[in-house]
Amino acid sequence: MEIVIHPNPVLRASALPVRRVGKNERRLLRQMLKHMRHWKGIGLAAPQVGHLEQLIVAEVGDRTVLWANPSILELGGTEQRMEEGCLSIPGAFVDVSRPACIWVRAFGEDNETVECKLDGLEARVIQHEIDHLRGVLIIDHGPVVRRHAPEQVNA
Repeated sequence: MEIVIHPNPVLRASALPVRRVGKNERRLLRQMLKHMRHWKGIGLAAPQVGHLEQLIVAEVGDRTVLWANPSILELGGTEQRMEEGCLSIPGAFVDVSRPACIWVRAFGEDNETVECKLDGLEARVIQHEIDHLRGVLIIDHGPVVRRHAPEQVNA
């Protein structure tokens, strides 16, 4: 598995919904999680590894996410700015404003419906990964600052 690097057009395509999380989807989700950890990211969307399916993985604090078809049901809280990085755009960091809180629905790896409220960094990472499923990149949110910063979010 390799990371797709910008400007590869797959990063601008809209991912297709998953009908059902089956054996192949579970395998891909687990491979994505393993590789995300290896690449020292905290989030990864299937288009970033060349699969145009609505699948994301993330790991923030105690929460590990392996989701299909994630959708934001509600945005809340004050907009907050934070510098974000992206595994698909190495060395690029963008100051991105996002709602501090989201209510999200998805299918878990066992096809169960997951609904939860996320805030802080968890909410930010999931919003970042859902952007990837729509072909939206951090560079669409503002000007790029090319530097390596310890406080960045690599998702």
